[in-house]
Amino acid sequence: MKQIILAIFLMIEAISAYGATEINFKNISEVSGGKIYLKDIAEIKSDKAVQIGSICMGDAPKAGMKRTFYSSLIEFQLRKNKLVPEDAKINIPKSVIVKQESQEIPEDKLKDLFSNYIGSKLNGEKFNISEFKVTSGREFPKGNITLNAANHISKNIIGRVNLIVEIFIDGKSYGKITVSGKIDRYKYAVCTKRIIPKHTVLTENDISLMPINMSKPSGSLILSIQDAIGKRVKNTINPSEYLKANSLESPPLIRKGDQVKIFAKNGSLSVSTIGISKSDGSKDEQIKVENSSSGKVVSGRVVSNGTVEIFF
Repeated sequence: MKQIILAIFLMIEAISAYGATEINFKNISEVSGGKIYLKDIAEIKSDKAVQIGSICMGDAPKAGMKRTFYSSLIEFQLRKNKLVPEDAKINIPKSVIVKQESQEIPEDKLKDLFSNYIGSKLNGEKFNISEFKVTSGREFPKGNITLNAANHISKNIIGRVNLIVEIFIDGKSYGKITVSGKIDRYKYAVCTKRIIPKHTVLTENDISLMPINMSKPSGSLILSIQDAIGKRVKNTINPSEYLKANSLESPPLIRKGDQVKIFAKNGSLSVSTIGISKSDGSKDEQIKVENSSSGKVVSGRVVSNGTVEIFF
């Protein structure tokens, strides 16, 4: 008889336990989506667990953010819900923290996008990126990330350049962030191979093209070897020094004291004679010459080696 009574008691207790509802909240939970459901933040023991778990507790925080629920508010919210039995056992810590499941966009991925964008704008020109920065948050909801370089907001693509990047998660726009980097641009400029003494006329053996950082003030550099060959340096130039336009001059075609041909034209009339140069002169430069026949000193323009056109 005792065994029968014990079995009945255990059966009643089991049935009672099966029908009981117990809700145990977690201290910290992560959710995905825009809403927080009870099933996301608590373990539910009940024969109506699915229905009870579907109770919406409120809006989910944004990616990278958190929301705190206090025990008194949670219990009040559940006790007034008809899905929760009156005798339900609810175990709630003092506070429940809910975070949005999120992902952080890797800095390397943003830097690659920035680099590719700059490269597309510079058409193959050599450049370097330093001091790369992400100036706003990089945490977003989980999903497939797509990045779109919208536009740079700097006047010139040199020095500090800012780029607006649009963020898409599973095809949905999640706003924009700004990235930036310091851009050093390089071009090839004419550089000396050796020491070049004053008044040397440059040849191919004296110079070569070398890359130079155009982000730093450097004056009017000579960018083509052909623009330097045949020019004369005004002063001595050290090895590995970049040539500037104001450091070169055309070599004189006429030296002071040279005998030159001088001629003058007036319409179809042209006369010529011999004269003596009174100074050095490069092509198209104005010099004075002495007419060997009359001894008169006149002004003229250097036309070619040994030839001066007289001004009327």
